[in-house]
Amino acid sequence: ERSIVLELSTVAFFQEGSADFDEAMVPVLKGIAEKLKVADFMTSNVVVEGHTSDVQISTEQYPTNWEFSAARAARVVRFLAEQGITVTHLEA
Repeated sequence: ERSIVLELSTVAFFQEGSADFDEAMVPVLKGIAEKLKVADFMTSNVVVEGHTSDVQISTEQYPTNWEFSAARAARVVRFLAEQGITVTHLEA
């Protein structure tokens, strides 16, 4: 009752097999960042969870789906920080 959950599709959000989000999603993320900068949310904590598909990832950069999903979450957190969200309120 004291939280808001936003669920965004990783299929539309990220490039296949990448932790880089699709450029079409930048306006969506900027919009979320702007909403987080209003007084009601300035002291709120933001937890970003990354997810992958059911397809097993095994690359040099992402040996497991766990590392892959963590990298996706970290990428979104980094973007939100670049938009001016206080880093101490962000968690991947």
